[in-house]
Amino acid sequence: MATRLDNTLSALKNGITALALDKATKNISGWEKALKDAGKPDLEPITKDLAKLRGMLESSDLDGAAIGKLMAKLSKATAKLAVDAPQASSKKLGQLAEMLQGASKDLS
Repeated sequence: MATRLDNTLSALKNGITALALDKATKNISGWEKALKDAGKPDLEPITKDLAKLRGMLESSDLDGAAIGKLMAKLSKATAKLAVDAPQASSKKLGQLAEMLQGASKDLS
């Protein structure tokens, strides 16, 4: 998962709107699979929210406010994961949470 986290941080470094939709949905799908494969029940709500986000991004009618709201929720969940993660992952999860929060504000 460390490589996936690094790839996601790199993809988001220029802001959420700079990321092509097809790349975003592919990244989200990868996270959905990784979280399901982890077999941890506490990750299930995040997996479901990621599936919902992917569906929103695949829609022909993008609702920026709704996407932003869901990203804020994912930001909070990611920040919570960062607290209990090993130190190496904790910092990167914290960065991801900040990026998601920033993106949610850009879309709201």
